[in-house]
Amino acid sequence: MKSRGDTLALLLGGGYVLSALALPSARARVLELTLLHPLPRLLALIGVVPPALAVVVYRLRAGGPAKDGWRRGLAAAREHGWLGERLARYLVIAIGLTFFFWAFAAWKTHIPPFTMDPVLAKLDQTLHGTDPYRLLSFGYQPWVTNALATFYYDWRYVLLGMVLWQGWTRPSPDQGRFWLAFVLTWILLGTVVATLVPSAGPCFYRVATGQPGPYGPMLEYLTRVAPPGVLETQRGLWTAVANGIVVVGGGVSAFPSLHVALPLLGACTAWKKRRWLAWALIGYAIALWIGTVHLGWHYAVDGEASALLVYPIWRLSGWLAAVRGEEVTSFGQSG
Repeated sequence: MKSRGDTLALLLGGGYVLSALALPSARARVLELTLLHPLPRLLALIGVVPPALAVVVYRLRAGGPAKDGWRRGLAAAREHGWLGERLARYLVIAIGLTFFFWAFAAWKTHIPPFTMDPVLAKLDQTLHGTDPYRLLSFGYQPWVTNALATFYYDWRYVLLGMVLWQGWTRPSPDQGRFWLAFVLTWILLGTVVATLVPSAGPCFYRVATGQPGPYGPMLEYLTRVAPPGVLETQRGLWTAVANGIVVVGGGVSAFPSLHVALPLLGACTAWKKRRWLAWALIGYAIALWIGTVHLGWHYAVDGEASALLVYPIWRLSGWLAAVRGEEVTSFGQSG
């Protein structure tokens, strides 16, 4: 069953991918960064897990002799779409996301010169009374830094988990709404707003502005204590951006924070039926927000802006995806 949300997500995502083809540096490596990239293989590999588990569950429910039990388990899995409609849908989503994330990386690499870092740094100081990283000085201990770095890098697994969750959920208007909100979040926040407010983040403040900025003590601490992967990743990202190299999962952009936005989008999705998961994702988003400030990736206002913008996108997606007779719900409310 295809909902209006599915159709709109497909059209918007497809248009976004086509728009990236207008960028010459992106076109040069499009095949290498899509079908030949490890991402589609990863999505295919993890995509095997849900239908395989479904077959096992149906086999256990069937009981009886092994041969007959497995036969009935496979038949039940096919009947419920795990080896048919849901499988086909997941494959379309996996292939589509491969090209979508390439397009996002292409546009992120072409964000204009970073002119807004001084403005965001000043806004951070004004709203919080000082540079927010100084408010976290009590947490500048090696074990805290390592824990927050783990939270930060585990974000990719949370993202993959959301793709699996919604990619294999039975097609419905609610699922279509998620995919529409997912596409809009990446496009509106990660591309449109990021282009309107071009900023690199505290860890890149000096190289982006040519000024020392207020982040010397934080960067000096991170140089001594942070896991090697943090500093190496930061150097690699800046090198790629400085040379106009498109890297899936790369690029530099501080405002707003998609690291915070995506778990909050998952919380919006889970709120109606899985409140425990929604609260877990909210907690994870808060930990990520603290971590991005602590590690110098983001200004505090980057995560705060995401928290303010995700819910309107979720509501907008509900309105756009609504069909006659469909109840559009958000955080337990109809509307």
